[in-house]
Formats: sequence, C-alpha cells, structure tokens
Amino acid sequence: MARYVYFFGNGFSEAEKVDRMLLGGKGAGLHEMAKAGLPVPPGFTITTEVCSYYYKNNKTFPEGLREEVLENLRKIEEAKGQRFGDPQKPSPRLGKVGCSGFNARDDGHDPEPWAKR
Repeated sequence: MARYVYFFGNGFSEAEKVDRMLLGGKGAGLHEMAKAGLPVPPGFTITTEVCSYYYKNNKTFPEGLREEVLENLRKIEEAKGQRFGDPQKPSPRLGKVGCSGFNARDDGHDPEPWAKR
C-alpha cells in the first residue's frame, strides 16, 4: 500500500528525504524547517499523489487515506497533549488544506472533515 501522509514537528520529519514533488512546496518547507529544529508546530502533509488521484478518480480519495489522516491527527494530539474538540482546554486546530500537497498544521483552523470519528 502506498503511503500518503507524513508527520512533522518538534524537530522531526517522517519524510526521509524532503521531496518537493511528493510533499508540495509548502509541505516540503515545513518538513525542512522541522528537521532543522525550528519551532514548527506538529502537523502533517498529505502527498501531492493524493491530489492527482483525487482528480483522476472522480473526486475520490485513495483507500487507506482516511486511516492515515486519523492516525496523524492522533499524533498531533499526542505531541500537543491536547485533544481536538476537548471542551476543558483549547484544542489544536488544523491549517491550510489545498492541492499541491494537502497540509495540516496546528494554527487555528477547524479540522473538519478529517477529524470526524
């Protein structure tokens, strides 16, 4: 099964080699900054392959993507020590989502539709 999601943040990136063609320009930049130890909030990048798949397959997502996204949302929660939607304390939020590598960052945006459990 192909891998579609790569986690980053807190000085770490799951992308062994930062590939702009795979992660998109912004995604690759976030992974590079995380690897360099810059204070990048935890997040993940959905590969550009998903964008291509989406438009080539009647606006559907590849099998297994939802599970990878949910797994990485849990990684953000773990890294932040918070849960999405927790009414007791502010929750992490997701950032930019767009084609050319879908990026999810903890920067104040609602996680829908990925966070529905």
